[in-house]
Amino acid sequence: QITAGQALSIGFTVRQHGKTLRSDLRPIVRFDRIGVKESFEVTAQRQDGEGHYVAEISFPSAGQWNWRVDIQQFGMMTQDMSPLTVVAAPAPASAPSSATTAPATNTMSLAAGAAGVVVVIGALLFWLRTRARLALVVVAVAALGSVIGFTTAGASVAQPVAGDAEVAAPDQVALGYTLFVDKGCTMCHMHPAVKTSVGPFWIGAEPPKLSAGRYSAEYLRQWLKDPRAIKPATQMPNLGLKQDEIEALIAFLNATGN
Repeated sequence: QITAGQALSIGFTVRQHGKTLRSDLRPIVRFDRIGVKESFEVTAQRQDGEGHYVAEISFPSAGQWNWRVDIQQFGMMTQDMSPLTVVAAPAPASAPSSATTAPATNTMSLAAGAAGVVVVIGALLFWLRTRARLALVVVAVAALGSVIGFTTAGASVAQPVAGDAEVAAPDQVALGYTLFVDKGCTMCHMHPAVKTSVGPFWIGAEPPKLSAGRYSAEYLRQWLKDPRAIKPATQMPNLGLKQDEIEALIAFLNATGN
């Protein structure tokens, strides 16, 4: 989650012709807020491994932002990226949250229940000695109060605390689509579900068509993990994909309707 006003680092790697890592560039990362005339840009700095750059940014406001990476040394080559959603910074809390008040409420209910038990025992002892009807009335009232106290305490424990809602896992196909764009696959490959303003750039024979079902999930799993382990002469680079990224790309590439 990206929050407006909070510092954020965006790292990326640049390969010329999709293969050669370049460490002598000054990539410019540009951001434009969708629907509003608001934009800014940051020049990424060389950092960490070969061909790797980092841009330190902070979004000025919440909203949907388009962004891209421009490489002037390549004749202003542009890599469009998937839109980013930026949320507003949370407002200062004006009242205790339920996470704070729930334990206090639970403790008070338990205390009320325990006090009712003590009163019941005392009233019963008084009735045994005096046989006064008033003592039986006190027993009934105290017993009722004790039951209410313990019941309220149990309900306080059972109720969920606000803010503990589970976050839904991202849709695999949608995540794969985003990775297909953001990992630079569009620089060499065409896909019927992806429309880009730049690319693909390919010299020689056409790249493999990526229609759904053309390659099995197991083949794609091995290929995306290490292309040259399957085809040593391939021009496809090893993108260092994580396993969950590989699974999302497979889900996208083999989705029906592509």
